[in-house]
Amino acid sequence: MFRFSFSWIGTKPRALQFLGPNGSGKSTTMKMLLSLIRPTSGHAEVLGQEMTRATRRQLLGQIGSLIESPPGYAHLTGRENVRIVQRLLGLNDQQVETAVQMVRMQNQMDKKVREFSLGMK
Repeated sequence: MFRFSFSWIGTKPRALQFLGPNGSGKSTTMKMLLSLIRPTSGHAEVLGQEMTRATRRQLLGQIGSLIESPPGYAHLTGRENVRIVQRLLGLNDQQVETAVQMVRMQNQMDKKVREFSLGMK
């Protein structure tokens, strides 16, 4: 069992990402938060309210999501895609390397993105 709890000080983010290795439950968690699947135990809360049939429509009207339609250029390698994002966001090499290690993709970076599993994307 795991529990996610998010809170912010100051301006709330416009976007939130789940990062983790393949099979760690990122898509499953998003599906539970969006009421696409039910948790096997416990419940999901969104914007401080439990996601139920009664609250679903109102809550979903306040959020957006993108699941399993990952960005990236399929004809480029993982490394080439990461370098594009690095330049766009002004990240240094250490920040990129830390992120790649965090999601355990070090050995996959020279593969074309089209060869990645959905969880790797």
